[in-house]
Amino acid sequence: MEEIDLDEKLNNVACLIRFIILLDNNGKMIYSRYYINKSEEKQREFEKQLCYQVKNLNVLPGEIDIFQYANFNIFINIIGEITYFVGLNEEDNESLGYNFCELFENNLSMIVRDNFQRSKIFENLEKIMILIDEMLYNGIVVNTDKESITKLIMQEGQGVSKFISFGSTESGNSGGGGLLSSIFSGARSIFG
Repeated sequence: MEEIDLDEKLNNVACLIRFIILLDNNGKMIYSRYYINKSEEKQREFEKQLCYQVKNLNVLPGEIDIFQYANFNIFINIIGEITYFVGLNEEDNESLGYNFCELFENNLSMIVRDNFQRSKIFENLEKIMILIDEMLYNGIVVNTDKESITKLIMQEGQGVSKFISFGSTESGNSGGGGLLSSIFSGARSIFG
């Protein structure tokens, strides 16, 4: 059996999310997930520098914005009492990143029932982690079907590890159209 260099294959996918960071409105960490090799110490330093960079931006709450920092295209949005960041490599497709952010935010909104208070985020943190795990596999967007994600997130009494579905739904249709569906094609050709 031929050995596959997964790292090389992953780098050829149309869009890789490199990190997702959720902060409260005081800049304190709520949750972060990295799909790049950074030590925890370097992650925390990166997050501090990221917060410093944001202070110099004119980010409008409720509007997804983008800026470049440290060789990343970073999408940011301030909603209620949280700020989230989604990072892609500079050369990755910005439209795909923007579409991912919209989908992430729509699902996040459903989880917290449009109540973006810090306490509501912490109350639903496990569901938010499931959301991220369901949408991404090693940074590759594998599920954009809001219906299947909603169903999985709302199931009670299940562990996080049971929710990774690699983009399939009960009907075998991965859902999600437009730009993000092209990511599925790339992922399927790699993992196929």
